[in-house]
Amino acid sequence: INASTGRSRATEDTFKSQILSGAFNTGARLNILQKDVVLAVMEADALGAAHGAASAVRATWDAAAAAGRGSDDLSTIYRFIDELGTSKLASELNLAKKST
Repeated sequence: INASTGRSRATEDTFKSQILSGAFNTGARLNILQKDVVLAVMEADALGAAHGAASAVRATWDAAAAAGRGSDDLSTIYRFIDELGTSKLASELNLAKKST
């Protein structure tokens, strides 16, 4: 990912130093970025711009905040998504496999 346009500080530094290391200590709270995502979606609404992906991102950050993670470090969103994936999404996939 870092050899293409996906290169960013998040992929080059933060992911390694905060997520893979287990530090989860960027110094910013999850609810700060949640607010920014909410503002971005509101602005897209006001402009009449399509924002399906942004709405999905907002739903994820909103769910993390609703789960009581708002005061956690913003990098813990990775942990939250992983927990969703290993519980909710995994069980949905298993149900889908059983029905096919």
